[in-house]
Amino acid sequence: MNDYTEKSAEITLRFEVRRNRPSVTQGSATVYINGEEAITFGDDIELIREGERYYGPIIGGWASKKPDAGFICGLLFHPHDELYHISQRAKKIIGALCEAEYPGTIKA
Repeated sequence: MNDYTEKSAEITLRFEVRRNRPSVTQGSATVYINGEEAITFGDDIELIREGERYYGPIIGGWASKKPDAGFICGLLFHPHDELYHISQRAKKIIGALCEAEYPGTIKA
């Protein structure tokens, strides 16, 4: 008889994008992983025509056309990651979560 029961390992990751609009035509978007700030990107704010899709608040007819997923993907898969190492920010946060749940699993 085997008393060993394998438990499923689970780490929940919650990505959140918070948009900041200091003015009608300026904006940024900050990506958080489980409540911890990972990065802030500039957000292109454009004049929205009737029927156009937009994301975040619309102020005076101006808003972002970039969905939240675009910023999350930018953190994880930036086209110039080999230069900027942006994904390292996500790995640092996620690595800390892994180490907290499963000590010794992250090799420095």
